[in-house]
Amino acid sequence: MELFALGRASGAYTELDVRAGAKAFAGWWIDGDHDDEVVFDPDSALNEPVEFLGRSVQTAEEAIDAICDHPACARHIASAIYTAFGPIGNIVNADSTIYGAELELDWRPAPGWRIAQAIGWKQGEFDKFNDLDIAASVTAGQAVFISRAGQDQGLAPFSYTGTLGYSREISGWRLEAELNASYRDEFKPVLLGPTYNIDAYWLVGANIALSPVGGRWQVAVYGRNLLDEEYDLTRNFFLPPVSIAAPGQPRSYGLRVSYAF
Repeated sequence: MELFALGRASGAYTELDVRAGAKAFAGWWIDGDHDDEVVFDPDSALNEPVEFLGRSVQTAEEAIDAICDHPACARHIASAIYTAFGPIGNIVNADSTIYGAELELDWRPAPGWRIAQAIGWKQGEFDKFNDLDIAASVTAGQAVFISRAGQDQGLAPFSYTGTLGYSREISGWRLEAELNASYRDEFKPVLLGPTYNIDAYWLVGANIALSPVGGRWQVAVYGRNLLDEEYDLTRNFFLPPVSIAAPGQPRSYGLRVSYAF
């Protein structure tokens, strides 16, 4: 994130984001025995939402979308593109302030039961940011900047993730069940404009797994986006006025069988 996507902009990401991103990428690895092929192992995937860069993500694809949507990403990449045509310091060296708080609860009210809840809030604004005005620069034939000092960054202010889990051993078998939910507040990418705002949405999922106690295999059924929420992960444009979006996955169900060697 620091070298290729977000740079070292103040408040772009935290250590918690680094850890959450690693969880989202769980299951992806490089197979050194087969020409460094990039492979995905679904049994090693986390398969539950995490809070990453102000939004709830569950897969590597969603984590990448969150990185690309971050205001610091546009600045960082724009600086590399504009280097060949003019100075870049005013684009990249943005000062910003982000305030936030997070409350977590991990409660085991009875044997076999687990309740985990996390609520987050954040708000950020630019302290000093001379952004490149592309339209004015094209008209003038030279770099024209616009000050965004004091402007809100448009981050999704509120987020929530929660799980309700239950596990029990029955006659030599282990039964595990989980219900999870996540909420992402409205996201307003100020560098793109209100056309590309993403509405708030809820996601609900569940899974049930059965395995022999002390055994190596497990079979599970799962459901994602059970409410069949229609939502976009990202919105952007390719060439004006062609707008594009990456839609979230619709309701889906699956069967997963795993074996530990």
